[in-house]
Amino acid sequence: MFAILLEFSGVTFNAILVGTVSGVFDGDLNFELLMSEKMDQLLMWVKKIENCNKFIETRQTDKSLEPKLYSEINRFV
Repeated sequence: MFAILLEFSGVTFNAILVGTVSGVFDGDLNFELLMSEKMDQLLMWVKKIENCNKFIETRQTDKSLEPKLYSEINRFV
């Protein structure tokens, strides 16, 4: 009888341990999803800047965001 109780307590402990450890690894996937969403928001922000820049009269013939500036923003972030 003692052996059966010991075995069930071991199985219960193992289940609790696996449940706790798997929660740690799920957090990493959520972080990657969060970073992906933030990068999408950043790209939308850059697109809005490009659209606003079209309405501003500048000396440039191309009224969109300069490629060099765009690459600097992407490199910074």
